[in-house]
Amino acid sequence: MKAVWVMLLLFCVVPLSALNVEDDGVFSHPVSLADATFASTYRTVAYNGPWIADFTQTKQIHGIKRTFRSTGTMLLQPSRGIVWNMHTPYPSVLVVGPSYIVQQLPGQKTSRMEFGDNQMFTQISRTIEMVLAGDLAMLDNAFSLSFQKAESEWTLALVPKQAEVASFVDSFVLGGTDELKTVLMHEKGGDAIRYDFSSIERRSLSDDELAYFSL
Repeated sequence: MKAVWVMLLLFCVVPLSALNVEDDGVFSHPVSLADATFASTYRTVAYNGPWIADFTQTKQIHGIKRTFRSTGTMLLQPSRGIVWNMHTPYPSVLVVGPSYIVQQLPGQKTSRMEFGDNQMFTQISRTIEMVLAGDLAMLDNAFSLSFQKAESEWTLALVPKQAEVASFVDSFVLGGTDELKTVLMHEKGGDAIRYDFSSIERRSLSDDELAYFSL
């Protein structure tokens, strides 16, 4: 069954040009929770409420020298999880709940899985939830933090402290202005996956959107 999830990741994408995975030196700027600029920026970005955005997922596979893209909509509902509603190249839904993952493909039976069967989506979802929740102490407990800001644009690097997460993730590099705009995950082995967010909304989810959490 685990192979199904791997296949989903590889075939939900189409060829593109090279993915830019530069971190602009942010790792050389460690930051503490006492840093006023970091704390102020983080408070602006944090939003402990529903968060909706269009996303573009771009994945680079080490050794192949090709990148792959998919697009869709992300729905975040605090305490319930994140819905990745993929639109192209074909429709699919992935729900990352508090302790489960649900996959729905057109014309197929909905599958409910454990976290261990898709660590990549689970960790990306958990990291986004953690950043948007606004709990600096929780973020500092889970990651070593580095931070840069130039005018209105900021970059935050997260290196996992927990051995389980560090076994498959080297780092996250997040960026934005007054909203979280990008999430880049460097995986062990050299692969990288990036999410670019647009059309961001801070509003209550509709009944149809909330229904995804009951799949």
